[in-house]
Amino acid sequence: PGTYQVLARTGPGRSAGGWDASQWEQGNELQVTVGDKKVAHSLANDGTIADPRNPLTPDIKSQLGEISLAPGEHHVKVEALKISSEHKLGLRLREIELVPVSR
Repeated sequence: PGTYQVLARTGPGRSAGGWDASQWEQGNELQVTVGDKKVAHSLANDGTIADPRNPLTPDIKSQLGEISLAPGEHHVKVEALKISSEHKLGLRLREIELVPVSR
């Protein structure tokens, strides 16, 4: 049980010189449902997270909102509400993370 920040971790796009965070697609919108709680938000570049699989290419972190959960098991559902097509990169979702919020 507790309150959690819902983070989406996405990968940058590929350019001629390799992976490039500037080639990250903005405008994608996700909805994450955990049990009966929902958060939905457009992905924004809220910083980077080191990728242990490739230390030279960090992933991009997007804060989607906070949810409070009761004790027990919860089903998690992730939906793309909007996928931007400006750069035709698609949605490169790697992970949804629930980070405990300390108050």
